[in-house]
Amino acid sequence: MPTLQEQLEAAATQLTADSATAHDIVHGDNTTTVTTEGGPVKSLAKLATDLETDLTSNNVISQVTAIRDEVLAASTSAYVDGGGVADAYTATPGTAWTTYSAGAWIRVKIPVTSDNTGAATLDVSGLGVKAIKTRSGADPTAGDIKSGGIYAFQYDGTNFQFVDTFSERINAIGSIGGGVQDIDLTFGSVVTATVDTATTTFTFSNPTASDEGCGFTLILSNGGSQAVNWPASVDWAGGTAPTLTTVGTDVLVFVTVDGGTLWHGMVASGDSQ
Repeated sequence: MPTLQEQLEAAATQLTADSATAHDIVHGDNTTTVTTEGGPVKSLAKLATDLETDLTSNNVISQVTAIRDEVLAASTSAYVDGGGVADAYTATPGTAWTTYSAGAWIRVKIPVTSDNTGAATLDVSGLGVKAIKTRSGADPTAGDIKSGGIYAFQYDGTNFQFVDTFSERINAIGSIGGGVQDIDLTFGSVVTATVDTATTTFTFSNPTASDEGCGFTLILSNGGSQAVNWPASVDWAGGTAPTLTTVGTDVLVFVTVDGGTLWHGMVASGDSQ
């Protein structure tokens, strides 16, 4: 049997070895893999490098960056009080536009009593009338552009595409009453609904195209009072749908970057009160 002295020396040797291993894991470069009794362990630098590689190869970083750039562009574009009349709007920014450039953004507050009645146009800095289109290329329908609303318009090289960014349309579903309930994103990006009576199965329809980010907020009342089924295309944190509030309100957010093939679902506020 080892003496106490020998046991202490063995423990000190093992501690030294373990300290060296831990040092290599923490301070190793981005190519380091440390051999341990439990198997190979990557250094922190290598873990970070491998994660970045995975995110890049799966195009996650470029997709998130594109969405960020689009939001920043909208938030930093000119904000002007619009002019003109219903269906024929004008905008005169403080710094006049000298040409229509593809990708250019402008935010316009629609004049009072000027809801659109159908197809509409926008003329910026007197450069000429350009048609206003939805993201799908269609003419806006009556009432899509509201008097007093603030809208972001982006010139696509031919027309102005409009996004109801600052006065998001509300799709008020009300009491669902069980069964299948579709959330059609052409009706609005803020959805309110109440679960009652029986099992509710949600479906999502008409997101924007796969080269654009798309999302909506669902303000759901009494979601836990009945069974709720979500589309198979929704991924949740940890792979499990959240437990909803039986009597109360949950605020859920859904985002897609591939036209609805995959939705990321998350709880923004559980039992909001």
